[in-house]
Amino acid sequence: MKKSSILIIVSLDILLLLVPIHTVAQDLSTVIRELFDSSEKAMFNFNYDKAIDDLAIILDKDPKNYKAKLYLAELHLLKGLQNKTTVPEKAKDHLLLSLAFSERMRNIFKDDLGAIFYQAMASLTLGELSEEIKNKQYYYTKALKLINSGIDINFDDEHIWFAQGEWWYQIAQWPLEERKAFLNQINKQFFGNLSERKRIIYEFSLDAYKNTLCYRSSSTYGLYGIIKVLLALNRCEEAEEYYEQVLHFSNYYPLQHYYVQQTEETWGICRRDTEMEEEEILYE
Repeated sequence: MKKSSILIIVSLDILLLLVPIHTVAQDLSTVIRELFDSSEKAMFNFNYDKAIDDLAIILDKDPKNYKAKLYLAELHLLKGLQNKTTVPEKAKDHLLLSLAFSERMRNIFKDDLGAIFYQAMASLTLGELSEEIKNKQYYYTKALKLINSGIDINFDDEHIWFAQGEWWYQIAQWPLEERKAFLNQINKQFFGNLSERKRIIYEFSLDAYKNTLCYRSSSTYGLYGIIKVLLALNRCEEAEEYYEQVLHFSNYYPLQHYYVQQTEETWGICRRDTEMEEEEILYE
């Protein structure tokens, strides 16, 4: 009888150890699912700070959570883009965080195109914000290497082609002497005197943006890029044709929503300038 009672006690101890472990795992899974629901709802309502807070809690509880890293890389890139003209120092902090989360994603899967895209865009924007020419060249070189590696992995990826379009578009904004020196440093034989011809550089960016539409005809990214380049080239009628294709979008995706906003702002400036010119002609 004594031996039997000991066995029963041991069995109960084992059960008491097993039940809490299962319950804790179940509770953690429920908490993470609820936090994801909360973060996605916040993104849908453009409350990106709340989404970032929820996702940070998820990573505290589950440091290997890939989906949380993916969202955080995108949201910090978005916050960097949103703040680059108004609060550049804050923008830099977000862009560096986007780079860090993207790098953590690539530690899991090196050829992740989403992570490569976020890294390229964050690097490009950090280069745009850099005041020292060495830092500027460093980030643009890094962005170009990431873009080229992305194209090597998947030639049909719309995001990578958009990043290449952005790279060329930003290069076109550089002062002439800086642009010449940098492009000759990359490939003097290929670029040669092309670096002096801003229109050709715009055409390079336009080709890259158009490639996004080859792989997804309604690409928000591609349409935005094409419109702004055509406006820069004073090809307004062509730009209007592409603007009419910006018909709908899902505000669930933060970056897509940002670029739709940018398209509307770019087009709004164009229309305002056109109307002012028409008024001037009427009153001449």
